[in-house]
Amino acid sequence: MNNATAIDTDLRQRKPSPPSLRTDLPFVASNAAEAFSKRRLRLYDAVNVADKRNNEERIGFSGLSKFVENQSVKVFLKMGTNPSELFTRLRLAKDGVKLDDNPVFIRWLQYVYQYREKSLKSFYDEEIVDLLRNSKSDDELVTLFHNLRQVPEMKNLADKLQRTLLWISPTSNQMMNEVWLKNKQTPEEVFKILNLRDGPLDVENKVFLDWLRYTEFYRAEKGINSFSELQTMHYLLETVPMIEAKYGAVFQTLKEIPELKKLAESMQTSLFQRSTHVLKTDPKKFGNLLASPREWQSILDLPKHDPNFQTLEAYTLKYAKDFGGDAVLEKVKRLFARNDLEAAVAAAMKAS
Repeated sequence: MNNATAIDTDLRQRKPSPPSLRTDLPFVASNAAEAFSKRRLRLYDAVNVADKRNNEERIGFSGLSKFVENQSVKVFLKMGTNPSELFTRLRLAKDGVKLDDNPVFIRWLQYVYQYREKSLKSFYDEEIVDLLRNSKSDDELVTLFHNLRQVPEMKNLADKLQRTLLWISPTSNQMMNEVWLKNKQTPEEVFKILNLRDGPLDVENKVFLDWLRYTEFYRAEKGINSFSELQTMHYLLETVPMIEAKYGAVFQTLKEIPELKKLAESMQTSLFQRSTHVLKTDPKKFGNLLASPREWQSILDLPKHDPNFQTLEAYTLKYAKDFGGDAVLEKVKRLFARNDLEAAVAAAMKAS
């Protein structure tokens, strides 16, 4: 690959963006376009000819090839041609034009980067997706972005465009799930595509909820032992470090979502099992972790419908059951019912 590949890809755009949508946009030299041309679709097939009788209305093979060359791009950059205008001039929006396996489209994406890098004007990821949505359906774009991901130099950009499409059009998640399943994308890989490592993992994060749903689809397709509920919990703990007790509260809130309730209950049970029997965490210590940086007693002042209160109560009841059996469990339940909360925690701890 030529020296162009060494260009710094930190775009430093100033426009605010939705969480987790901004990532580095790669630059791909012309040999990436050449690699594309070796695939099934020829360059000529990338252009839809609306009127075959009028040669002046056509962009032929030589014209498109010239655009792929760096010199041609430099001319457009010098003129300050807006990517949207160039997209139209290249007839990429014409009916029937295929963007898959299309080196001109790849080169246009490179042009967008160079346009940004030259600080001519901003052209954001949302604008790319909005422009493409003018001529392509969301389903077509889901497939396009997935296929674009198969080109190593374009993988990061493809992931970013998938996230942007999901943010702009939440209903596209169903088609994304189908494409991911068809192409055997593991939940771990989809987690990376969605860039969830940097986002909050809670019920307010719709992309996180979409990912959890995908793990369910994946298990249904591949079998219950394929990325099991236990594996899902461990993957979250290992991938996005957080105080484990606070994950307990996340799972508590997820139980309010009907289609995720079973998964959330399973993950919370496994988390509690790990805390009680592996980490040897008693209810007070668990409460301190959950309330951090405050003390565990502060949770007892919360409303009973608060997720932290419900999580500490659920943990205390499991602790009582595991170490004291049904008799201690019933005693702790009665104390919680009478609002004798500190006594309930103390009674559970005496069982160990």
